[in-house]
Amino acid sequence: MKPFILFLLLFTSVCALGYRKTNTFHIEENKDSIVQALYQNALGLCQEKKYQESEKVFKQLFKTKDAVMPDESAYYYGVASFYLKKYTQSKKAFLRFETLKKASDSLKKESLEFRYDIECYERGYFEYEDTCSQCHGVGVSQENCPTCKGNGRQYCPTCSGSGVAVSRTSMGDNYSTCSKCGGKGIIDCLTCKGTLKVNKSCSVCKGKGKQKMKGVCSDE
Repeated sequence: MKPFILFLLLFTSVCALGYRKTNTFHIEENKDSIVQALYQNALGLCQEKKYQESEKVFKQLFKTKDAVMPDESAYYYGVASFYLKKYTQSKKAFLRFETLKKASDSLKKESLEFRYDIECYERGYFEYEDTCSQCHGVGVSQENCPTCKGNGRQYCPTCSGSGVAVSRTSMGDNYSTCSKCGGKGIIDCLTCKGTLKVNKSCSVCKGKGKQKMKGVCSDE
């Protein structure tokens, strides 16, 4: 192949590659612009209380393939759905928003209040988590020892409480004072070590330290 023709082919390939990279950049840049435009439109409609129109634009926004959504889009979609009385859809949007790390705390608080309102409409009360009243948030509670029933002592397991140890030989049975309990037949509880109490996973919160509480809905 002649040097000039080889040079021309290489030049054409490099130009084509550069075009593809530039074209891809413009496509991505254009996609970001579309996402921002749709979001601002949906947000504005929501703030103007045009919730039905806002919901439609949000759905169009969410259909944008591989788009990076603003965190607040989930919150305002939840707001629009709430006022349209689409409570299941609204609740999912708010729950999604509350999992986002960069979402503002003030909007997360409002999101939680919206979810409480939804539960009030659906069930007449709302549920929230609070520190467990049984274990005070530590996840374990002290209970009476199930082995000694809270008295700190138990029958000796070696001699079954008789105080006598029996060893069987070919010549017959030999009887001696039980070395475990010293012939008393009773020892300190092996489970609680005589403390009367044992630590167990809290039966109220199942070891989580939090328990669900029912809140009273206001008439406002």
